[in-house]
Amino acid sequence: MELSYDIKNLLKEDETILMVLRPKSLPFLVPRILEALFYSTLIFFFYGFSLSLAGANSYITTTLIKRRINQGSNYLFLEFLFIVFFLIPFTLFLIKYILEFRKRYYVITNKRIIIRKGSILTKNVEIEIEKIKEIKLKRYPSDKIFKTGSIEIKSSFYEYIENIENFEKVYKTIENLLEKQS
Repeated sequence: MELSYDIKNLLKEDETILMVLRPKSLPFLVPRILEALFYSTLIFFFYGFSLSLAGANSYITTTLIKRRINQGSNYLFLEFLFIVFFLIPFTLFLIKYILEFRKRYYVITNKRIIIRKGSILTKNVEIEIEKIKEIKLKRYPSDKIFKTGSIEIKSSFYEYIENIENFEKVYKTIENLLEKQS
């Protein structure tokens, strides 16, 4: 896997890369797509019903009917609400999550763990190996379906290496690094 320029610049002189990992796409994206559907549906119902209660139905419908005289649709207001308050938010959520997936990766070196994440702006989280207090394997039912797992890292804060294949091997690598430090 090709490392980005900014990660190469973050490495110290005596630091070697042990592993470069990326989350598996389906287990990473499926829960986020379901979340996008949920929020888009909430937005659609909340704003759609509040607009129709506010009397916007007649104004918007008459405006749209004037523009679409010959198309013969009786559901212009619902079409408008669906496009504006469901499809657009869903598409924006989807773009955000796809960008988040594409920019996320994990680098394990002999001195620290670097987690790169973000959707538009990226953020590098660096965890020094000697500052790690505890690591745990996390495996949810969805992880079992996709044959992935996550690792919870506790230092002064919690961070996760999510939805990775060979999670047991990664866990053992981090565990070995912790044993060498102590």
